[in-house]
Amino acid sequence: MKCGEKPSEPAIDSHLENKLSELEILRQSFEEKKKLADSYYDQLLRLKAEFDNYRKRIEKEKEELVEFGKQELVVKLLNILDSFDLALHSTKDEKNEAKAIKKGVELIHKQFRELLEKEGLKKLKVQGEKFDPNLHHAVEYQESDKHKDNEILKEIRSGYLLHDRVIRPAMVVVAKAKKQDK
Repeated sequence: MKCGEKPSEPAIDSHLENKLSELEILRQSFEEKKKLADSYYDQLLRLKAEFDNYRKRIEKEKEELVEFGKQELVVKLLNILDSFDLALHSTKDEKNEAKAIKKGVELIHKQFRELLEKEGLKKLKVQGEKFDPNLHHAVEYQESDKHKDNEILKEIRSGYLLHDRVIRPAMVVVAKAKKQDK
């Protein structure tokens, strides 16, 4: 090349063409990636909507289960209500002695207890047991030299478990070791 001559056009054109083709490849790659990202975003939005619908459906089903669970228990309790109605009706029509009324109430009590036990209710056994704050509620402490420390002396109100979960702790009187004077 002589001084003052311009470089040949084909070299610039080929370099420019290379750059333009690289730019076109990058643009196409960008477009593909953008389409893929848009596709993922659409899938995400659909999945979010499906999940929201699923959550709402599950909440509704849960509410219905609770309602039907109540219905099932109420239907079972209707037998006990019928027994009470029968007992009340019999006191109006006939002269019932206290013994007969007591027997009727005992039968209803037994029927009610059996129903609750079938539903998973268990009465806590407390007399003579060691005090456990997870199962018992101490309402009084009494000094005693005849009982062990923290032994339950008396049950004030029964406690219950429902499927092995405490639903009402027993109210109890607890023994406390007598302090010995020196």
